[in-house]
Amino acid sequence: VRCLKPNDDNRSDSFDKPRMVEQLRYSGVLEAVRVARAGFPVRYVHVEFIARYGLLAPGGAMTADAHEVLLELIGAVEERVLDADGGG
Repeated sequence: VRCLKPNDDNRSDSFDKPRMVEQLRYSGVLEAVRVARAGFPVRYVHVEFIARYGLLAPGGAMTADAHEVLLELIGAVEERVLDADGGG
């Protein structure tokens, strides 16, 4: 849920279009729409995410607990990103 402020003066029936676009852009909504329109999924359920990216997790992702697998996977991705950035 995103809350947007229609104007900076707190006046009723006043809609500042440039201000609204700015808020949508800075909150990432416009980027999410662009990604979705390009055909990429914006959200995955845990099982789909693990099926797609589980190979990146250390030791694979074939354990029973989806939450544990996701934590391992996120940790592995973080390590790879930090390594690529020179240690963070």
